[in-house]
Amino acid sequence: LKANCRAIAAGERDVLIFTSAHQAVNLLRVAGALGIEDDVRKALASRTVVASIGPTTSEMLNELGIAPDLEPEHPKMGHLVVAVAEKAPQ
Repeated sequence: LKANCRAIAAGERDVLIFTSAHQAVNLLRVAGALGIEDDVRKALASRTVVASIGPTTSEMLNELGIAPDLEPEHPKMGHLVVAVAEKAPQ
């Protein structure tokens, strides 16, 4: 997770897929401990496509100030992968 926080902050991740609300909380906790939370937030707001598996996760992302770019019609992993493949930029 530390390596991914650094990669997100550096703009090295095009898509970030959240499959649980807990993941979002942990991401920001670790980024904060590394002193790069602002950089991670900026990347998620501008460069990285943020995908959420469903309403509960999207609600937590929004509460954390992270706007999901996409959420599948049905909160299932297969639907999420298809939505990301169809809607995320190359």
